[in-house]
Formats: sequence, C-alpha cells, structure tokens
Amino acid sequence: MTGAACYNREVRLRSAAAYASLALFVVTSVGFFARKAANEVRTVTLWAPRSVVPPDVRKQIAVIRSKIPCGAPLVYVDPKIDQWVFGVWKRTFHPVNNLVSAVGEAELAAVRRQYGMKYALIVGDAPDWVRFEPLAALGGYPGTAPVVLGALE
Repeated sequence: MTGAACYNREVRLRSAAAYASLALFVVTSVGFFARKAANEVRTVTLWAPRSVVPPDVRKQIAVIRSKIPCGAPLVYVDPKIDQWVFGVWKRTFHPVNNLVSAVGEAELAAVRRQYGMKYALIVGDAPDWVRFEPLAALGGYPGTAPVVLGALE
C-alpha cells in the first residue's frame, strides 16, 4: 500500500470512529432524555396537586362566600403581607370577588373609596387602624396566621 492510500485509509477509519462516537452520544442522549421526560410526565400527572389552593382555604372561601354578597370586593389586611399567601387568596376569589391588599390606614381608606369595600379579611392580629365587626373566624392553615372575615365600620 502506498503512502497516499495508507493515509486515506487512516482518515476513513478516524472518520468512522468519529461518526460512531457521535451516533453513540446521540442515542445515549435521546435515551436519557426520553427516560427523564417519561419520569416528569408521570410526576406531573400522578403526583402534582390538581389545584394550587389548599383544601383548608377552599373551605374558608365557602364560608366567606356564604357571608358576603356575590361579587362584593374585599380588602386583605396583613401588616406582614406574605405575597404568596395573598396570591393564593386572590386566585381563589377571581373572577367573582375582587381582593385588594392594604397595609396601612391611608391605603385602607383609599381602597375603600375606590372600590367601595365593606368587607375585609384580617390576617393575624388586627391592627389598631382597622375597625370591623367580626363575621367569621376562619382559622389558618399550617404556616399561616389565623384569618378573620369582618364587616368594615
């Protein structure tokens, strides 16, 4: 075998080895991805909750809706507002009731004027600047303060 033929043969062998390595990499990657995707689909369909709203909050919402007129806006009063908890409450009321947060006396007065608020959800101990008549003690759920539904004075 001459020098050029030997060189061409060596190049072809290296190319074949490179293509074989590439094919092995692609097959392995596709197999790994398929297995991970199957695990994710199984987890999402079998283990993920059907709703982001905890069952205890759904019970509280039923009590609230039995005490206030349909569509009545509410103000959410929590001096140490936890945005995630507020978001859960807001999602549960949407689209029937509008829920707006207030963290100070001036803000409460502004949202009452703007939305005509007559009801409030008070989280934890009621601040001095919130005057209300309690309608229902809703309790809390793990990791949160108790909630009280009140009619604003």
